[in-house]
Amino acid sequence: MPLAAVGQPSIVSLFLRTSLPFLLCAAAAYFHKPMLVPAVCFLHAFVYGYGLSAVFAAFAGYGWLIRLLLLFTATFGSCLLYGYAGRYVSGFRQFSLREPLLCELLIAALALFDFYRVSPLLRQLLS
Repeated sequence: MPLAAVGQPSIVSLFLRTSLPFLLCAAAAYFHKPMLVPAVCFLHAFVYGYGLSAVFAAFAGYGWLIRLLLLFTATFGSCLLYGYAGRYVSGFRQFSLREPLLCELLIAALALFDFYRVSPLLRQLLS
């Protein structure tokens, strides 16, 4: 985990890693399968929690700061996923293409901000 914080992440991996659970929820909403939305969100929350505990185990006393910087895109992407999934979990809402496109643009903006601002700051703090 300390080596992951020192290296530069790929912008493509940041974007894909954040948007995959979101796209799965959007596909479940499109195909009218609302029972898949909580399953995707639970799996995403489990993987995110596992990553959080790895950060806290690797960086003991200052894990709270490293978590904010190392998992920046994942943290705010989880908030976006929670908001989107909350709208489609009941199955009564009609699918609209505008919402997934807007969320994907926000995820791309998060990944760009993480790649150009947050990751260099994290590397500078750790060196």
